[in-house]
Amino acid sequence: MARPAIISRCFDVFTDGDADGDTTVKCGADSFGVPIDQCSGATRADAFGVACRLGCSLTDHAAECLT
Repeated sequence: MARPAIISRCFDVFTDGDADGDTTVKCGADSFGVPIDQCSGATRADAFGVACRLGCSLTDHAAECLT
């Protein structure tokens, strides 16, 4: 099954601090508070990540988004 277009960028890899259009990517931190250097769109710690998690939760790809 093809990934829905609404979540296609949620599978991309982002690097903390890189520019994503007009937004600086925020990958967040691990459970110890150590900043994470890379993240997927679905695990980003910003509005983009929130939108991905919501979009993924509405599809059959919810678990895959967070892998």
